[in-house]
Amino acid sequence: MRFDAYRATVPAMPVHVQRILMDELGNPMEASPHKNYKKAVHWPMAGARLNWGGHNLNPFLDVQGDHSPVIADIIREHFIYHSVSRADACVDFKGGRDEFKRVGSDLVTIAKKWGVSTRLIASPSDDEKGQTLYIGSRTSEVMVRLYEKGKQLQEVKGQTPENPDLIRFEIEVKPNKADRKQLLARTAPQELPSFSRWSIKACSLVTGSVVPFQPRVSERRTEAQKALDHMCAQYKGQGANFARMHGRKALKKLLAQFYRDCIEAAGEESQSDPKTSNIAGAD
Repeated sequence: MRFDAYRATVPAMPVHVQRILMDELGNPMEASPHKNYKKAVHWPMAGARLNWGGHNLNPFLDVQGDHSPVIADIIREHFIYHSVSRADACVDFKGGRDEFKRVGSDLVTIAKKWGVSTRLIASPSDDEKGQTLYIGSRTSEVMVRLYEKGKQLQEVKGQTPENPDLIRFEIEVKPNKADRKQLLARTAPQELPSFSRWSIKACSLVTGSVVPFQPRVSERRTEAQKALDHMCAQYKGQGANFARMHGRKALKKLLAQFYRDCIEAAGEESQSDPKTSNIAGAD
């Protein structure tokens, strides 16, 4: 499976994200920003748009289509702490209408077993038009689509596909919680079905691969971790302003000093308290 869409919030200066994307995609064009953003550029041939400004601290990248795998890899390589609000992954196979009906029937059986809704979009007056089967809803964390990709290329884009009998199986993951969005940023495209038990079954029907389930249980946080999380959330705006005024290197230097001060304080505490000696020694 490969990425077919990727929407990510990137913790970096917009100009920095733009320059990295330009190395792969070339110069962008000015574009209308998405809602709640003030500025945007896009790469039309790549189906990618970068938004920033307004009340949003970090830029938002939206890419769909064939360039999604390359751009997702770039973001994951350069910005490992980004979060993903939506990711789609797909796999294509041949078979035509008969195979579409066979696989679709099996997917509906799985959906019924797990109590998941299904919806078939088809034209009753034109059997030659492509059909699409939806499993799951737009509001759920996971939704699956099975559609006749070859016919879609003919209808929507006016293209003549090499294989008009091409079928696409696609999974869409849209987490609501921050920890799940961060988890999605670390999840490979072939592992997207792991976000629900029923999608694991559905994907294994098509690909033959089974991935472990990712339970919707947040990591238990200690009081110290919660306090540090709160501090970071409270002061990240000040950190962003500092970076804009003094540069990213100055911010990294300041944070490095903060880290050294914390380690030094932890070391002094461990020397006076035997209970913390193992923690200090583990650094």
